Amino acid sequence: MSGLAIERWVEHPPPDYLQFITVWVQMRNIPVNHYNVPAITWLGELVGHIDEVVLDLTRSQRQDFVRVKMKFDVSKPLCRSKIVNLPKNAGDVTILYDFERVQKRCFTCQRLTHDQASCPLALKRRLLKAEEDKIKPRGEAAVKKRLIPESDPFFGIVEDQQIEINPAIGKPRIDKEVVEGMR
Repeated sequence: MSGLAIERWVEHPPPDYLQFITVWVQMRNIPVNHYNVPAITWLGELVGHIDEVVLDLTRSQRQDFVRVKMKFDVSKPLCRSKIVNLPKNAGDVTILYDFERVQKRCFTCQRLTHDQASCPLALKRRLLKAEEDKIKPRGEAAVKKRLIPESDPFFGIVEDQQIEINPAIGKPRIDKEVVEGMR
């Protein structure tokens, strides 16, 4: 386990004992007309239960985020962003959530219950890839068609990867005119 939830010991723990942790979350990309406690609470409740919103409307906002104190269910993945359809035809906006001091988590599925090395989703992907690699044909059937035929004077001198398309720029590695001029 990569995270740790600590609570006071109780003789008869409730069903959700050690199920929630309190974290501070920085909420970003909030539209200006939604900079009020009810709206920010509503946007925060999309991710977890909000205990506190740190917003002083009597002073100008110098930061590009609002901090909220939230109870977060550790059995669920961290939500890094949410697309919200705002009322009054204001359109969609992507609210970003940065969880403060939450360093240990699985970067594949964003859960706090394990690290990436033991992620069930990553393991499943690795197994599927291994299975896929086993199924791929080998030998004669897997041989790629040669770009330079045996009758070409460059056969055996210039390798196929030297004249194929460069994926970074989408053009041949050696220009066609240069190749023709060398023949």
